[in-house]
Amino acid sequence: MNIAFTLLQHGPASAVGTTRKARPAGWLARAGNSIHRALEASARARAVRHLHEFADRCEALQPDLAQELRAAALRDPEA
Repeated sequence: MNIAFTLLQHGPASAVGTTRKARPAGWLARAGNSIHRALEASARARAVRHLHEFADRCEALQPDLAQELRAAALRDPEA
């Protein structure tokens, strides 16, 4: 069975401002955006973890660098 037909068949009966064919594409776009946001959050968390680990390794020989790395880990990437 065609997935587009299945989605259209089981979708809401009345969609304001959309056609029946536009709804599956909108659903797919929202799913893609959700996945993208989850991957971005995972990548940011990984980067922060690596910055902290690197700062811990640098602490003994380069405390100024370690301090800069920890400050960078706290900064908001969106700002």
